[in-house]
Amino acid sequence: MSELADIAAARLMGVPRYSPGKPPAGHASGKLSSNEASLGVGPVVARAVSESVAGLSLYPSESAV
Repeated sequence: MSELADIAAARLMGVPRYSPGKPPAGHASGKLSSNEASLGVGPVVARAVSESVAGLSLYPSESAV
């Protein structure tokens, strides 16, 4: 592994695993976890993601650092 990957792996070891919520007992439908949405991505989020992806291949100038 690269040095950066080793550092990242070491830091992530202390992060607790995600534990999804359990559906209520006796219900036929499932429970949405905190990171799920039944309606999909909202229009504001979709627009923000689209706009940010457009400049993904651009690198900042050295003077901006």
